[in-house]
Amino acid sequence: MQSNSKVLVLILTWCKDPDALYGSLLTLKTIRIGFPDADVMVVDNGSIDVPDIRLAAEAVGAGYMKQNEVPHWQFMRKAIEIVRQPLVFADPDLIFWDRMKMPETLIAGRLIPQFFDEYTQTLTHARLHTSLLSIPDPQKLWQVIRTEESRMWESDLLRPIMLPSNGKWERWDTGAPLYGAIGGHAFTTELDSYDHIFCGSHLKYVAEKLNPTARSEFKRVHDIARTGDLSKLRGIWKLQEQYFKDRYADRYGLVGLDMLSSNTATTGSVS
Repeated sequence: MQSNSKVLVLILTWCKDPDALYGSLLTLKTIRIGFPDADVMVVDNGSIDVPDIRLAAEAVGAGYMKQNEVPHWQFMRKAIEIVRQPLVFADPDLIFWDRMKMPETLIAGRLIPQFFDEYTQTLTHARLHTSLLSIPDPQKLWQVIRTEESRMWESDLLRPIMLPSNGKWERWDTGAPLYGAIGGHAFTTELDSYDHIFCGSHLKYVAEKLNPTARSEFKRVHDIARTGDLSKLRGIWKLQEQYFKDRYADRYGLVGLDMLSSNTATTGSVS
Protein backbone atom coordinates (compact mmCIF):
# COMPACT_ATOMS: atom_id res chain seq x y z
CA MET A 1 0.00 0.00 0.00
CA GLN A 2 1.01 3.63 -0.29
CA SER A 3 3.46 4.57 2.46
CA ASN A 4 2.40 6.89 5.30
CA SER A 5 -1.23 6.83 4.23
CA LYS A 6 -4.16 5.41 6.15
CA VAL A 7 -6.63 3.08 4.52
CA LEU A 8 -9.95 4.62 3.57
CA VAL A 9 -12.91 2.24 3.92
CA LEU A 10 -15.93 3.35 1.89
CA ILE A 11 -19.30 1.85 2.86
CA LEU A 12 -22.21 2.54 0.52
CA THR A 13 -25.58 2.01 2.19
CA TRP A 14 -28.93 1.67 0.43
CA CYS A 15 -32.08 0.95 2.41
CA LYS A 16 -35.59 1.36 1.02
CA ASP A 17 -37.39 -0.83 3.54
CA PRO A 18 -37.33 -0.37 7.35
CA ASP A 19 -37.49 -4.15 7.76
CA ALA A 20 -34.16 -4.43 5.92
CA LEU A 21 -32.37 -1.75 7.93
CA TYR A 22 -30.29 -4.39 9.74
CA GLY A 23 -28.51 -5.07 6.46
CA SER A 24 -27.26 -1.48 6.31
CA LEU A 25 -25.99 -1.54 9.91
CA LEU A 26 -24.25 -4.91 10.07
CA THR A 27 -20.76 -3.90 8.90
CA LEU A 28 -20.63 -1.01 11.34
CA LYS A 29 -21.08 -3.40 14.26
CA THR A 30 -17.66 -4.97 13.66
CA ILE A 31 -15.83 -2.56 11.35
CA ARG A 32 -13.33 -1.68 14.08
CA ILE A 33 -12.41 -5.34 14.42
CA GLY A 34 -11.59 -5.55 10.74
CA PHE A 35 -10.15 -2.05 10.34
CA PRO A 36 -9.35 -0.61 13.77
CA ASP A 37 -7.20 2.28 12.50
CA ALA A 38 -8.73 3.08 9.11
CA ASP A 39 -10.55 6.17 7.99
CA VAL A 40 -14.15 5.01 7.51
CA MET A 41 -16.74 6.90 5.49
CA VAL A 42 -20.37 5.84 5.19
CA VAL A 43 -22.08 7.18 2.08
CA ASP A 44 -25.83 6.78 2.22
CA ASN A 45 -27.18 6.26 -1.28
CA GLY A 46 -30.67 7.69 -1.07
CA SER A 47 -32.01 5.53 1.76
CA ILE A 48 -35.26 6.10 3.60
CA ASP A 49 -35.13 9.01 6.03
CA VAL A 50 -34.08 7.38 9.30
CA PRO A 51 -31.21 8.40 11.62
CA ASP A 52 -29.99 4.88 12.39
CA ILE A 53 -27.24 4.68 9.77
CA ARG A 54 -25.79 8.08 10.69
CA LEU A 55 -25.86 7.27 14.40
CA ALA A 56 -24.19 3.89 13.84
CA ALA A 57 -21.46 5.55 11.79
CA GLU A 58 -20.83 8.19 14.44
CA ALA A 59 -20.65 5.52 17.14
CA VAL A 60 -17.56 3.96 15.52
CA GLY A 61 -15.87 7.23 14.57
CA ALA A 62 -16.86 7.03 10.90
CA GLY A 63 -17.74 9.92 8.67
CA TYR A 64 -21.20 10.09 7.16
CA MET A 65 -22.75 11.78 4.16
CA LYS A 66 -26.03 11.36 2.32
CA GLN A 67 -26.35 11.64 -1.44
CA ASN A 68 -28.99 11.22 -4.09
CA GLU A 69 -29.05 7.66 -5.34
CA VAL A 70 -26.45 6.77 -7.98
CA PRO A 71 -25.62 3.36 -9.47
CA HIS A 72 -23.13 1.37 -7.42
CA TRP A 73 -20.66 1.11 -10.30
CA GLN A 74 -20.64 4.88 -10.81
CA PHE A 75 -19.88 5.41 -7.13
CA MET A 76 -16.97 2.98 -7.34
CA ARG A 77 -15.62 4.45 -10.55
CA LYS A 78 -15.60 7.99 -9.18
CA ALA A 79 -13.94 6.89 -5.94
CA ILE A 80 -11.15 5.09 -7.77
CA GLU A 81 -10.60 8.21 -9.87
CA ILE A 82 -10.35 10.72 -7.01
CA VAL A 83 -9.16 8.89 -3.87
CA ARG A 84 -5.48 9.44 -3.05
CA GLN A 85 -4.99 6.88 -0.29
CA PRO A 86 -5.30 3.09 -0.02
CA LEU A 87 -8.94 2.25 -0.64
CA VAL A 88 -11.26 -0.52 0.49
CA PHE A 89 -14.85 -0.83 -0.68
CA ALA A 90 -17.01 -2.58 1.92
CA ASP A 91 -20.65 -3.57 1.64
CA PRO A 92 -22.86 -2.75 4.65
CA ASP A 93 -23.72 -6.42 5.33
CA LEU A 94 -20.35 -7.80 6.46
CA ILE A 95 -19.20 -9.29 9.75
CA PHE A 96 -15.53 -9.05 10.71
CA TRP A 97 -13.97 -11.66 12.97
CA ASP A 98 -10.32 -10.57 12.83
CA ARG A 99 -8.24 -7.65 11.72
CA MET A 100 -8.03 -7.62 7.94
CA LYS A 101 -4.60 -7.95 6.36
CA MET A 102 -5.08 -6.87 2.77
CA PRO A 103 -2.72 -8.11 0.02
CA GLU A 104 -0.19 -5.72 -1.50
CA THR A 105 -1.59 -6.14 -5.00
CA LEU A 106 -3.26 -3.85 -7.53
CA ILE A 107 -6.72 -5.17 -6.66
CA ALA A 108 -7.86 -7.99 -4.39
CA GLY A 109 -11.13 -9.50 -3.25
CA ARG A 110 -13.20 -12.64 -3.00
CA LEU A 111 -13.34 -14.50 -6.29
CA ILE A 112 -16.84 -15.48 -7.32
CA PRO A 113 -16.55 -18.05 -10.11
CA GLN A 114 -18.57 -18.14 -13.27
CA PHE A 115 -21.96 -19.61 -12.38
CA PHE A 116 -25.60 -19.80 -13.40
CA ASP A 117 -27.41 -17.13 -11.42
CA GLU A 118 -30.93 -18.10 -10.39
CA TYR A 119 -32.00 -14.51 -9.75
CA THR A 120 -31.15 -13.12 -13.19
CA GLN A 121 -31.35 -16.43 -15.07
CA THR A 122 -28.00 -15.71 -16.69
CA LEU A 123 -24.58 -17.22 -17.03
CA THR A 124 -22.78 -14.79 -14.73
CA HIS A 125 -19.09 -14.25 -15.33
CA ALA A 126 -16.34 -14.45 -12.72
CA ARG A 127 -15.33 -11.36 -10.78
CA LEU A 128 -13.71 -10.17 -7.58
CA HIS A 129 -16.78 -9.47 -5.50
CA THR A 130 -17.26 -5.82 -4.65
CA SER A 131 -18.50 -6.59 -1.12
CA LEU A 132 -14.90 -6.27 0.14
CA LEU A 133 -12.47 -4.99 -2.44
CA SER A 134 -8.94 -3.80 -1.67
CA ILE A 135 -7.23 -1.25 -3.91
CA PRO A 136 -3.91 -0.20 -2.31
CA ASP A 137 -3.16 2.43 -4.96
CA PRO A 138 -6.36 3.74 -6.58
CA GLN A 139 -4.48 6.09 -8.89
CA LYS A 140 -2.40 3.25 -10.29
CA LEU A 141 -5.55 1.20 -10.89
CA TRP A 142 -7.27 4.21 -12.45
CA GLN A 143 -4.46 4.54 -14.97
CA VAL A 144 -4.75 0.85 -15.83
CA ILE A 145 -8.51 1.23 -16.31
CA ARG A 146 -8.11 4.29 -18.52
CA THR A 147 -5.42 2.58 -20.59
CA GLU A 148 -7.57 -0.50 -21.16
CA GLU A 149 -10.68 1.52 -21.95
CA SER A 150 -8.76 3.72 -24.38
CA ARG A 151 -7.50 0.63 -26.15
CA MET A 152 -10.96 -0.94 -26.19
CA TRP A 153 -12.93 2.28 -26.62
CA GLU A 154 -16.46 0.89 -26.31
CA SER A 155 -15.76 -0.66 -22.90
CA ASP A 156 -16.55 0.42 -19.35
CA LEU A 157 -14.75 -1.91 -16.97
CA LEU A 158 -16.81 -1.18 -13.85
CA ARG A 159 -20.28 -1.08 -15.36
CA PRO A 160 -22.50 -4.21 -15.19
CA ILE A 161 -24.01 -5.43 -18.41
CA MET A 162 -26.21 -8.24 -19.75
CA LEU A 163 -25.82 -9.45 -23.33
CA PRO A 164 -27.37 -12.25 -25.39
CA SER A 165 -25.11 -14.85 -26.98
CA ASN A 166 -26.36 -17.68 -29.19
CA GLY A 167 -29.85 -17.33 -27.79
CA LYS A 168 -28.76 -17.27 -24.13
CA TRP A 169 -28.17 -14.36 -21.80
CA GLU A 170 -24.84 -13.68 -20.12
CA ARG A 171 -24.09 -11.20 -17.37
CA TRP A 172 -21.06 -9.26 -16.22
CA ASP A 173 -21.88 -7.90 -12.77
CA THR A 174 -20.20 -4.79 -11.33
CA GLY A 175 -16.45 -5.06 -11.85
CA ALA A 176 -16.59 -8.32 -13.80
CA PRO A 177 -15.34 -6.66 -17.02
CA LEU A 178 -12.37 -5.34 -15.03
CA TYR A 179 -11.55 -8.80 -13.72
CA GLY A 180 -11.85 -10.21 -17.21
CA ALA A 181 -9.46 -7.57 -18.54
CA ILE A 182 -6.72 -7.45 -15.91
CA GLY A 183 -7.35 -10.26 -13.43
CA GLY A 184 -6.62 -9.63 -9.76
CA HIS A 185 -5.70 -11.34 -6.51
CA ALA A 186 -8.28 -13.76 -5.08
CA PHE A 187 -8.64 -13.90 -1.30
CA THR A 188 -7.58 -17.18 0.33
CA THR A 189 -6.76 -16.97 4.06
CA GLU A 190 -8.51 -13.59 4.19
CA LEU A 191 -11.86 -15.37 3.85
CA ASP A 192 -11.58 -16.64 7.42
CA SER A 193 -11.43 -13.09 8.78
CA TYR A 194 -14.90 -11.98 7.71
CA ASP A 195 -18.25 -13.12 6.34
CA HIS A 196 -20.77 -11.57 3.98
CA ILE A 197 -24.46 -12.41 4.29
CA PHE A 198 -25.29 -11.25 0.71
CA CYS A 199 -28.42 -9.29 -0.23
CA GLY A 200 -28.47 -7.39 3.06
CA SER A 201 -30.64 -4.62 1.65
CA HIS A 202 -32.73 -6.47 -0.90
CA LEU A 203 -33.25 -10.10 0.08
CA LYS A 204 -37.01 -9.94 -0.54
CA TYR A 205 -36.40 -9.21 -4.21
CA VAL A 206 -33.96 -12.10 -4.65
CA ALA A 207 -35.32 -14.85 -2.41
CA GLU A 208 -38.45 -15.63 -4.40
CA LYS A 209 -36.33 -16.62 -7.40
CA LEU A 210 -34.03 -18.98 -5.52
CA ASN A 211 -34.50 -22.72 -5.19
CA PRO A 212 -36.21 -23.76 -1.93
CA THR A 213 -33.03 -24.96 -0.22
CA ALA A 214 -31.11 -21.77 -0.98
CA ARG A 215 -34.11 -19.63 -0.03
CA SER A 216 -34.38 -21.35 3.33
CA GLU A 217 -30.67 -20.93 4.04
CA PHE A 218 -30.72 -17.26 3.10
CA LYS A 219 -33.67 -16.71 5.43
CA ARG A 220 -31.88 -18.50 8.28
CA VAL A 221 -28.74 -16.40 7.82
CA HIS A 222 -30.67 -13.14 7.63
CA ASP A 223 -32.80 -13.98 10.65
CA ILE A 224 -29.62 -14.47 12.69
CA ALA A 225 -28.11 -11.27 11.31
CA ARG A 226 -31.26 -9.39 12.25
CA THR A 227 -31.84 -10.67 15.76
CA GLY A 228 -29.46 -13.44 16.75
CA ASP A 229 -25.93 -14.36 17.82
CA LEU A 230 -23.63 -13.26 14.99
CA SER A 231 -21.01 -15.82 15.99
CA LYS A 232 -23.32 -18.48 14.53
CA LEU A 233 -22.59 -17.02 11.09
CA ARG A 234 -18.84 -17.46 11.26
CA GLY A 235 -17.66 -19.43 8.25
CA ILE A 236 -20.82 -19.17 6.18
CA TRP A 237 -18.57 -18.32 3.23
CA LYS A 238 -17.87 -22.04 2.92
CA LEU A 239 -21.57 -22.81 2.39
CA GLN A 240 -21.76 -19.99 -0.12
CA GLU A 241 -18.79 -21.42 -2.01
CA GLN A 242 -20.66 -24.71 -2.31
CA TYR A 243 -23.67 -22.87 -3.72
CA PHE A 244 -21.51 -21.38 -6.46
CA LYS A 245 -19.82 -24.70 -7.17
CA ASP A 246 -23.17 -26.42 -7.52
CA ARG A 247 -24.12 -23.83 -10.12
CA TYR A 248 -20.86 -23.60 -11.98
CA ALA A 249 -21.70 -23.18 -15.66
CA ASP A 250 -20.19 -22.71 -19.05
CA ARG A 251 -21.85 -21.27 -22.15
CA TYR A 252 -23.60 -24.57 -22.81
CA GLY A 253 -25.15 -25.09 -19.40
CA LEU A 254 -24.21 -26.70 -16.10
CA VAL A 255 -21.00 -28.73 -16.05
CA GLY A 256 -19.41 -31.20 -13.69
CA LEU A 257 -17.73 -30.03 -10.50
CA ASP A 258 -14.51 -31.72 -11.61
CA MET A 259 -14.07 -28.83 -14.05
CA LEU A 260 -14.38 -26.16 -11.37
CA SER A 261 -10.82 -26.09 -10.06
CA SER A 262 -9.21 -25.86 -13.48
CA ASN A 263 -11.47 -22.99 -14.51
CA THR A 264 -11.63 -20.81 -11.38
CA ALA A 265 -8.49 -21.41 -9.36
CA THR A 266 -6.38 -18.76 -11.08
CA THR A 267 -5.94 -15.45 -9.34
CA GLY A 268 -5.39 -13.42 -12.47
CA SER A 269 -2.34 -11.76 -13.95
CA VAL A 270 -2.05 -8.57 -11.93
CA SER A 271 0.07 -8.31 -8.83
